[in-house]
Amino acid sequence: MNESVAEDKIKRMSFIIFNLKRQVARDIEMMTDGITVWVNTPEGLIGRLGPRGIDVHAKPGSDIHCLDCRGLPENPWESFVKSMEKHHGVTIQKKWQPSWSIK
Repeated sequence: MNESVAEDKIKRMSFIIFNLKRQVARDIEMMTDGITVWVNTPEGLIGRLGPRGIDVHAKPGSDIHCLDCRGLPENPWESFVKSMEKHHGVTIQKKWQPSWSIK
């Protein structure tokens, strides 16, 4: 790998790392890179919203894996927020909404 390609990779990785937003409250961690939103518990992932769809999972260790996993619905942000509230009692603030999901 030549030096300029390596430098470009480092710059892109730094951009991703430094633009990741994270908040932890009540043992719920929310993270976003501006495109995808992840919701985690100490045991693992319970929710994700991205350009490909919604994943709302049961808590790790449960016999059921997906509670609400699907491609993008008509209103992805609203669907994700409602599903996380319904299945996990987690309220997701508007500040986590990815710009691609704003209509």
